[in-house]
Amino acid sequence: MEKSTDSLSLKKYCVPCGSSCCKISQTIGSPIISEEEKEKIEDYLKKNNKNINCYKRIDVDDEHYYILKENNGDCCFLQGNNCMIQEVKPLDCQDYPVKAVYEDNKIVFIIDTECPASDSLTPEFIEEAKKIALKCMNQFSSKTYNHWLKNFVGWVYKTNKKLD
Repeated sequence: MEKSTDSLSLKKYCVPCGSSCCKISQTIGSPIISEEEKEKIEDYLKKNNKNINCYKRIDVDDEHYYILKENNGDCCFLQGNNCMIQEVKPLDCQDYPVKAVYEDNKIVFIIDTECPASDSLTPEFIEEAKKIALKCMNQFSSKTYNHWLKNFVGWVYKTNKKLD
């Protein structure tokens, strides 16, 4: 039996907030997207008769990842306050406002304190988000993942606190 995702949903916070995490700015930045996630999104869009190409490929040595191009400061998949790829959104979007980062050769978890939901997250949500954050991180080498964090994710180094 699959667990209910109602307790893992932040929708009651996201709608009033105006989906500020989906505003690609210096504060938030772009999610990291793997080749597999990109293909999954493209297949989903094709099945729904949408043709949107809004990726920018970033090469780091022999590895690559994608970030999203913005559309007037918003994620190109944001329509109003709704995500048009909700069913296949990248792991990095799914774990927000929790992120896994490398610190002194170990993995620590942080939370974006600017997210309106950050003070209301349940222990269940945090544990599930940690699992997703690790899964996201493990898609890439530490060098590639750190490249993305340094260049495309503003909040990680500015508005965060460590989780236990």
